[in-house]
Formats: sequence, C-alpha cells, structure tokens
Amino acid sequence: PPTEVVLFSRAGKEDLKTPDQLPEINQTIEPIITKPSGDWEPFSTNTEPDQKFRNLYGGNYSEDMELNRKKVEQLISVSALQGAVVLQSLPQTRERGIDINPDGSTTSKKNLFWGESPEDKENPYHKVTQIPEGWKVEICDQRIRDELSEKYSGKKLKQEFATKFNQHLRAGVLEAVAKEKLSLNLTNTVKAGLSAGPLIFELSFFQFEGINAYEPGALAAAAINYFIILAPLVNSVVSRSLRMIFPGFDFSRNLSSFYEYCMPVLEVDRVARGFAFANLKGRNLVRLHKNEERS
Repeated sequence: PPTEVVLFSRAGKEDLKTPDQLPEINQTIEPIITKPSGDWEPFSTNTEPDQKFRNLYGGNYSEDMELNRKKVEQLISVSALQGAVVLQSLPQTRERGIDINPDGSTTSKKNLFWGESPEDKENPYHKVTQIPEGWKVEICDQRIRDELSEKYSGKKLKQEFATKFNQHLRAGVLEAVAKEKLSLNLTNTVKAGLSAGPLIFELSFFQFEGINAYEPGALAAAAINYFIILAPLVNSVVSRSLRMIFPGFDFSRNLSSFYEYCMPVLEVDRVARGFAFANLKGRNLVRLHKNEERS
C-alpha cells in the first residue's frame, strides 16, 4: 500500500505568532540636528550677544560653510581689538560713505593710515566700519559669487567661494586692527608721541654727552633703557595721568599682561602679532561643510 509521510514542525507555541501579534516597528524619524564639530560650527549657529565675534552673515552659501570660532576669537584677542566684531553681508547696491562737494561732485570718505595716500581705493569685496559695539565687517558675497560663477559651477564654485570668503574675512578683521591701532587721529597721534618721545630724548641726551648715539653699543643701551625703564614709566604713570586730565580720550594701551608695560603706548606690537597669527595659525577661519565636500 502507498506510504503516507507526514512532516512535523518543531516550532513551539510561543514561536507561532499571528500578524496581529508581530512587534510594532517604530517609524518615528528624529530630526537631524547640526552641531559644532570640534572648533568648527555651522554658520547657522546662534550667536550670543556677549561673544567677541558675532556671525550675522546669511548670504550666499551660508548654509554650506562652517566657521572656526575659536581661531577667529583668538585673532581678535591677540590683536586686542576693543569690543566685538560683527560679520554681515554687504549688498552691492549699498553706498560706501560718500561726501557731496559744493560743486556737486562726490568724494568717498576714507580713514588714512601713516604712509597711505588719499588716492588708495577701498576694497570692493569687503567693508570695515566702526560701530558702537566694536567693528563691523561686511563681505560683498554676491560680487564674489558672480565673478567666480564665470569660471566655476557646482561644487567647485562653492569651494572657491568659501576660499575667497575666508580670505576677505581674515583681511577684514586685520583691517579693523589697523584702523583701530594706526588710524591717523588725535588719540593715536598722542600715543605715537608718547612712544617715540622717550627714545628720541634718550638718544639726544647721548649726543649732548658727546656719545655717538648711532653706534651699536649706544643703540643697544638705549633700547634696554627704553623697554626696562622708560616704556613702563610711560604706561604706568604718564598715559594714565593724561587720561585723568583729558577724560574724553584714552591715551593708554592695552595692559592685559605684564610684558605690555614694556611695550610702546602705540600698539604696533599688537598689530604685528595679529598679522602674524592671521598668516600662520589663523589662516583657515572659514571652510566648506564636510558634507558638501564629499557630495
């Protein structure tokens, strides 16, 4: 007779589940939150009012770039800039500070530095102005993008834009440093006199005593006396006394560390330190977001 073969399953009752008993699948998708990556943060990161650098830029590719806040604030600190630095977009159509002459012609207003001629033109890609909070750096992002789009497109355009943006942000902060420390105004003129006056007096005294002030030994002695005796005396006594006599002016320098008492009142050392930092350790302040670089 035919043989009937019956196959039995070893599955227990606990393994047999109906569709109604299947575990539910959690379909809730959590939103992706963009957070700072190390020293880098998205341009969309909220800026606190008490920060040294306030990023209010919302122009071209602001969502695709990252800011190295630590290095920007180090540059501001090394240069001893007073107040905060505010970053914004500069529309191409904005007027750049124009005076109207009696004959109807116009003259662009501009701060001058020592050794700079009035004919020097403003940088067309960024503008630096002093504000009550400190300094405002505006970058003409649309002009930069329009010029780069003639050569590049897509990802390459974004990369080149971030590179140019980084250059002009760095140049803008350094221009603020130069304007604050070296602008040809009454305060800086007095500071220059307080800085050079003691050294000139000392060299003149050498000449009066019959010593050749331009010999290497005399110059070395004058430099040692200047940095150890004269500069600390001017910084701790003379400049502060002038500030008390003329309360509307501040003829003293930043004295946040001990070595600064031995430096000239005119903060040329801070300008040098700022330019050195910006061209060495602080070269990269802005970059394209990593997700954009990989796409």
